[in-house]
Amino acid sequence: MNKSYWAKGVVFVFFVFMQMNTGFLSAQTSKNSLYKQTSEMADMMIQYDADKGSVTRFYASNSSQENRFSRPDAGSGYNSPERRQRFLALIADYQKQMLKLDFNSFDINGKVDYILFKRNLEDQAYQLNEEQEKYVKIAKYLPFENRIYALEKVRRRGLSVVGQEVAKELNDINKEIIKSISGVKKMDSVEMVLADYASASIRGLQSTLKNYYSFYNGYDPMFTWWVP
Repeated sequence: MNKSYWAKGVVFVFFVFMQMNTGFLSAQTSKNSLYKQTSEMADMMIQYDADKGSVTRFYASNSSQENRFSRPDAGSGYNSPERRQRFLALIADYQKQMLKLDFNSFDINGKVDYILFKRNLEDQAYQLNEEQEKYVKIAKYLPFENRIYALEKVRRRGLSVVGQEVAKELNDINKEIIKSISGVKKMDSVEMVLADYASASIRGLQSTLKNYYSFYNGYDPMFTWWVP
């Protein structure tokens, strides 16, 4: 066999071997790096994000898919009273779960994640409680709100409705809205922060009614007939 040809063959095999070995080492390094980044808190944090997303979508005030705790001035991301309470209950549940964890047994990554996750839960709860305080102050200006969200509960579950009864309810709600507007016009002034929050609440209610109408109109013949 030609020595030059044989030498080239050896070099080629060596090169292939080195490439395979480099790839293996790279994969091992990547795997180890991923392992090091994973902490004892990873599963809980991932599950929390999933649960939060489920609450956000189920109680969304419009058809958009929000994936965060929305500020009240975010328009479509307004937290309805029900969704806000669901968020607070979710946070409280995870805070209880964290109390059962053995913090001292965690590695450094686990301890860092624990502290950050705990802080995030506290911050989110604080923001939601601030929203609740504002809501309590402006709720009296929106006496029709609960009736609108009662309609939304039916829509969320895709239940059938009686068109004639819905038409009457919407007509009564409209009368209550007109009455509330007259009362607000007689007021001297409202704090800007509360006025902004009330505006966000109204936008949330508008989105809720729009979704309710869009869901049944054209799908339920009697609804379409009674609710123009």
